[in-house]
Formats: sequence, structure tokens, C-alpha cells
Amino acid sequence: MRLLVRILAILGLGLTAALVHSWAVPVRLEIAEARPGRDLPPRADRAASRETAPQETEQQRRAAGTPSQAEATEPPTLNLGDPCDGLDPYSFTTELTLAEALCLHEFAMAGDGTVVFVDARSGRGLFEQSRIPGAMHLSANMVLGGDPAFEEFLGLVAPDAWVVVYCSGGDCDESKNLVAQLQAFGYESTYIFVGGMDDWLAAGLPTEGTGGGSGAGGGGR
Repeated sequence: MRLLVRILAILGLGLTAALVHSWAVPVRLEIAEARPGRDLPPRADRAASRETAPQETEQQRRAAGTPSQAEATEPPTLNLGDPCDGLDPYSFTTELTLAEALCLHEFAMAGDGTVVFVDARSGRGLFEQSRIPGAMHLSANMVLGGDPAFEEFLGLVAPDAWVVVYCSGGDCDESKNLVAQLQAFGYESTYIFVGGMDDWLAAGLPTEGTGGGSGAGGGGR
């Protein structure tokens, strides 16, 4: 009888230790190496077009009814040149650098669904306050909980699309867990922008959201 009690006590301690470990250490799901999605569309060389475009004079602006630079209400955008200069998206590995994320974001802003950015942070408030322009919101918890947003995602994003997932950055595991879930649903071209919002904001890149982040460096975490 005493032996049975001891065995049960040992099993109980082992179970308790396992539960404490799983609570203290974030769960990381296994993810497969990403593979390129559908062919990327031709991309206009915006940098070249900006350099060769004729510049309006102040007199021409007034004649055309165009606001002067001083009167313009839209915040300035960063002149990033060609974000894909020297980069080959088809050679990208699963974990993207800031430069690689910027390259794919150039395609995402075309809005044709070939490249999609997904904000995986659990808090909806963080997403609404400040996010990478054009990003959708979908977290691992939303997938597990059967949130309608996941059904919407499945309807909007084709399985062969390039999906770039990010969270806060650093030790954040939300992006990795979401990528593992999306891969289980057939999204093999899922990438992780490792630096996430931390690196994006630190680089002074434009954001959108209620935090006033439409200009360079705006928004919060």
C-alpha cells in the first residue's frame, strides 16, 4: 500500500513539474521550411519613376489647384528606393530580416493578394493602435478559438499566397505558433518577420492605426 502511495506521489510531482514548466516556458510549435508561393507580379520601379518625373513648380501647383508642399496635409513617406535591390525573394528562408520583409511588403501593397502581411499579436488593441500598413489581424488564439476572422482569412487568402507573419519581435512566439497553424491548413509559403514591430518602428518605417502612425516612425507597440 505504501509503495502504491509513493508511486502516486511521484507521478503527481512529475505532473505538477510538467505543468509548471509548460506555464513558465512558452509553447513553440514545430514549423516547416517555407517555400516560395505563386509567381510574384512584375513590379514597377518606383524609385526610377520618382527620379525621372518632372517636378512641379509652385506656380504650376497653384494653376492646377494642387496644394503646395507647405499646405499638403498628407504625412511625408520615406524614400526607400528599391526595397528589393540585390534581393531575390525566391531565395528567402522562413525567417525574414527587415530588408527581406520590406522587399515583400512592396508586393503586398499592390493589394492583389499575392503577398499578405499578418499581425499575429493577440491583443486587438495593439493591432488597431499601430501596425504595418496593409496588414491583416489573426492570432494563434483566434485560430484555436474558431474566430470568424479565421474563416474570413481562409476565404480571402489563397493557399499559394506569400504570407508574412509578425508579432512584437524578440522573444515573441505568437508569429511562430500562427505559422505552424497556417501550414497545417496548407499555407506552405508562410514566412516569419523575426524583428516584428520592434524592428519596424526602430527603423522609422511608416505604420497605420489609431495611434497616429501614418507617418514615418508613428504609432506604438
